[in-house]
Amino acid sequence: MVKTKLELKNIPVISGVDFGHTSPAITFPIGGTARLTFIENDVILEIINN
Repeated sequence: MVKTKLELKNIPVISGVDFGHTSPAITFPIGGTARLTFIENDVILEIINN
């Protein structure tokens, strides 16, 4: 779906993690600020404020 929405092409997409309708579930705050960092084979997601 993301590949077909050109307006999303510069927005990072996270997949394969436990959030949303999965168990265990992580809640992401709406309207908050986050930092997504890639270091070699690791990805770090920091919620800065919400």
